[in-house]
Formats: sequence, C-alpha cells, structure tokens
Amino acid sequence: MVAAFGYFTKSWQYPQSLAEAVCAGNVVGAFRRLHAGDLPDSTDSAWPYDGRAMFLAIDNTGCPKPMAFGLVDLLHFYGADVNQTTTSGYTLLMLAAGEGNEFLARRLIRWGARVDEQDSTGQTALMYAANSGHGDIARLLIESGADAAIESK
Repeated sequence: MVAAFGYFTKSWQYPQSLAEAVCAGNVVGAFRRLHAGDLPDSTDSAWPYDGRAMFLAIDNTGCPKPMAFGLVDLLHFYGADVNQTTTSGYTLLMLAAGEGNEFLARRLIRWGARVDEQDSTGQTALMYAANSGHGDIARLLIESGADAAIESK
C-alpha cells in the first residue's frame, strides 16, 4: 500500500508548482510547497481551471489524485478560499455538484461556500447538480438555502 502510494504520488519529488503537486496527488509535495510559502489560491496558467489548486484537487476528470480529500483538507487548512472562482465565474461548489461529489459539496458548504453564485452563463451549483442527474446534491443545496427559482442568463 505504501509503495503504491509512493509510486502514484511521487512524494519524493519536489514539484515545480503547487498545481503540479496537487494534480499528481502528491500531498507531501503540496505540503512542502505551501510550507515554503506558496499561496493556496495562487494560479498557474499551465494547468486547467486557471491552475487553481483547490479546483485541481476536486476535479476528477483531469489527472489522477489518490489523495484528493487530503489535498482539499490541506489547502483549506492553509487558507484556500472556498468561494474562489475561475475567470468564467465557475466555483468549487459548482465543480463538486456537477461531478456528483456529495462528500466535497457538503464539506464546502460547511466551510462557507455560497450556494447561489452564478458563473458567466448564469449557471448555479444547483443547476450543475440537476443537469448532471445528481438529485442528492440538488436536495442538499436546496436544504442549504439554494434558490431553485434562479434562472440562468
């Protein structure tokens, strides 16, 4: 188990950026970058989602992350903004809702994520959850105060 973790995360390597560490699932590398002074909300244009580490940790389509939950917790501990957005207004909660990640959606809401934010097209986390068929997350968002009457732009 330890050997597999080391093989997949390459925890012995010092990543070039926080985004690289997160995308590799390298919790040790991410910790080392943060401890050295990298900001948890910094951007790196070489990576998707404007290179924002928290987005890369939650995204399950880009790169494999065997320790995604640990990375999200680490970034939050170091002060990552749970209401950060990409340049298009896409939020962490929208990403978690659209991917059907109820565990992270609950966590983000508990940490203060705003449930009614709209991206540049007017979509909300509730719309992403509903359009992706994630009824449990849609219900969670409504129970957390999301407005079901908001219309997209």
